[in-house]
Amino acid sequence: MTPKFPHAIVIVTLSCNMKCKLCILDAPYYRKPFHPDIDFLKETTDRTFAIGDYEIFEFNGGEPLLRGDFAELFEYALRYRDNADIFKTVTNGSKEIRGDLIDVWKQYGDKFYCIIDNYGPKLSPCAEENCSKLKSAGIPCELRDMYSDSKHHGGWADFRVDEIKHTVEEAKAIYLKCGQAQKLKHCCNIINGLLMPCHMQFKLNDRGICEPLPHEYIDLFDDSEPLEKKREKMRNFTDIAEIQFLTACRYCVGLYDGIERAKPAVQLTSEEVKNMQRIRQSKGVLA
Repeated sequence: MTPKFPHAIVIVTLSCNMKCKLCILDAPYYRKPFHPDIDFLKETTDRTFAIGDYEIFEFNGGEPLLRGDFAELFEYALRYRDNADIFKTVTNGSKEIRGDLIDVWKQYGDKFYCIIDNYGPKLSPCAEENCSKLKSAGIPCELRDMYSDSKHHGGWADFRVDEIKHTVEEAKAIYLKCGQAQKLKHCCNIINGLLMPCHMQFKLNDRGICEPLPHEYIDLFDDSEPLEKKREKMRNFTDIAEIQFLTACRYCVGLYDGIERAKPAVQLTSEEVKNMQRIRQSKGVLA
C-alpha cells in the first residue's frame, strides 16, 4: 500500500519580481536564482510521488508565475490527481494569472486551491482581480491580507540567520512548539532534487553554514538509496517524538504564537541587493 504523507512543496523557481528583505528562502540574494528546466521539474514531480501520496502537494517559488511553462507543469501533474487531496500554489499578486493556467487548474476540480498574498496595491496590483477571476471560474482561492493592520498572523517572522542561537536543549524546546513541525507536520520543501522538512535547512545548507544530517533530508535523485529508505525518512519527519529537533533548529527563532513579527515584503533597494550578493559571493555562497 502506498504511504500517505502530509505535505510536499516543489520549488519551481527562486526567481522573484519582489526583493523582500525577510524572504524566507533568501530569493533576492541570488545572482543566479534556481530556475530549472521543465523536464527537471517533471522528473522531480515523478520522484516525489514515487515516495508516496500527499494530503497537500504544492508547486511554489519564488514567484511561480514567472515561469512561462507553469501551466504545462500543472498539466503534467494531472496524472497524479488521485495521489493528493489538494494541489496548491501561492502567488504574490504582482502578475496576472493567465487563461492557460485557469484552464488547467479547472481540470483539478475541487482539488486545487490558490493563495494570493496581497501586499497592497503597489506591490500586488493584480491580487484582487486575480482572486475574482479564479472565483468566477469556480476555482477555490484565498486572498491573504499581508499589508493592513489586520495582516495575516500579524506579519512575517524574521528567519535571517548567520550563527548558532541555541543549545541543543533550547532547540528541542523550540521544536516542541514550532508550528512548522507541530501544526504543519513539516511542509517538506524540495529544491534542486533535495527534500528537507524545513526551509531553514535548505537556506543554511545552501549558504554553507550548516549541513543537514543524513536522516534530515532526502536526495530524490540518489538512486543508491532504496525507495523504502526514503519512505522511512518521510515517516520519521512526521514523528515529532522520533526527531526531537533538527540541526537547523539551533539557528532558528522558531515559528509559534508570541514571536515578534515584522512588516511583510519590505523591499530592498537595488544597491542593497547588490551589496548583499557581493558579500555572500565573497564567502562562496548564494552566488
